[in-house]
Formats: sequence, structure tokens, C-alpha cells
Amino acid sequence: MRSYIKSRKTHKGPATITVLTKNVRIEMDITDGGRTTHQVFEVAREDAPADVRSGQFHATVNEEKTKLFRIGPMGSKGPDGKVIPMYAVFDGLAHIEGQPLLPRNSEGREWSFTGKGGSIQKRIDPPSRTFTANYRVVSGPYAGLVAPFILHYLFEQDEDYGDGNEAMIYVDTSEEPWPQWARTLKTMLQVSGFNDAVDSLPYSQDGEETLEAIDRLLKERNQLVRAFISPSGYVNRVGPAEEGLTVESFAKKPAKTTKKAK
Repeated sequence: MRSYIKSRKTHKGPATITVLTKNVRIEMDITDGGRTTHQVFEVAREDAPADVRSGQFHATVNEEKTKLFRIGPMGSKGPDGKVIPMYAVFDGLAHIEGQPLLPRNSEGREWSFTGKGGSIQKRIDPPSRTFTANYRVVSGPYAGLVAPFILHYLFEQDEDYGDGNEAMIYVDTSEEPWPQWARTLKTMLQVSGFNDAVDSLPYSQDGEETLEAIDRLLKERNQLVRAFISPSGYVNRVGPAEEGLTVESFAKKPAKTTKKAK
């Protein structure tokens, strides 16, 4: 069996990006050795993505702060405190070029969030395997930029269905967060174009064929979704777009030309 991919070391977070003539200036908080400092540094234009632009973004840079890997949208909240969704479309599963699509090992984490009534609550995520779906925003000031949606790899072999080599979403415990992760994964697939009635995913022990099938199928469906992107730049969940809206609804229309009167 192949080894699961390990994540490369990066710095991520809200950043102020300024595109200069030859360089790109980045201003963001960097955490190193448990200490966080506000830093300003520059990378060469050729070491920044082609879609780099000036403004406020969620940025990912390498450990040495010499390359800007990506800039992404930062979500905002309305007066009710809820995240305002952005229209987006599935843009593929994230992976390092030249490496196979495999789940990644997550060591788990402890994190805090604001619950109902404004109270701060803590949650502990256990170790698991994950993969990342990218969603490209199609409207508004962040149009063209991509936000990552981290999902938990919960596929098992469904031996009682079809030819016995199909994958199903499965958890063997009622203890959270596992059932919640399974619901999030199923909703993401359905909202993004997976049809339970006609579609199936191949099971693969290392996950490569399963993830490749997801990547291929959802790209083909090109389904418009509402992506709920947090202020930290990550997709928390996706929901269906309003009836009648498609990706083509946001395609740039050619400028109208007016004939001059003779």
C-alpha cells in the first residue's frame, strides 16, 4: 500500500498583498516556534501565482517566505453574525503537481468557536485522513479566486452493492465529530453534482481511484453552489444555488458596441 501524503510546511492567514513592478509585498502574521509576529516581506513576481492582485486576501506562503503559493477569498459575516455565501463552482481536488491524489494524514487539533448566544466553545478533532476540494468563486470582488474545503476521507468498501467494488461513506461510531464529518462529505458531493440514483464511486484501498473519480465527476457536472467561506479563507460548507442559476449566469458577457451615426 502506498504511503499517505504528508502536508508541506507553509504559513497561512489573512494578508495585505501589494503588487509591485518586480516583486509582491506581503504583510501578514507569521507563527514560528509558538511565537506570532507581524511581518512584511517580498517575493519575486515569478514566485507568485498568475492571478495575484493587490488587496486583502487569505494567503499561503512557503516556510522560507520566498514563494506565494496562492491567494484566496476571505469571507465576511452579515449583521446577524452568519457567513455571507459566495457563488462558486468545484475547481478540482488539491494535490501537489506530480504526486497522486491521496488522502492526507491529519493529527487532529483542539480549536475554539463561537457558539449560540456568543459563548466560546472548544472542540477536539481526533486524528483522521483528509482531502481538500477547491471551489472557485464566480462573482463579486473575489471572482476567479479559489477557496479550499477540507473534508474527511470516510470511504469504505460497499461489498453488498453493485459489483462489490464501490465506495460508500461510512463511520462506525455515533460519537461526534465523525457523523457530522460524514454528513458534510455527503452534502458536498450531492450539492456539487453527484447523483445518488445513477452515480457511484470506485473503492480503492489507498484512496487514489476514489478521489480521482470524485475529481473527474464533479468537474464534469460544473454545478453552481453557494460556498460559505469563513473570514479565515476556508469553505465551511456548501449549499445549493437558487433554482435557475448556473455557472453560465455569471459568465462575462461581451461588451456592447454602439454604431456611430453617419
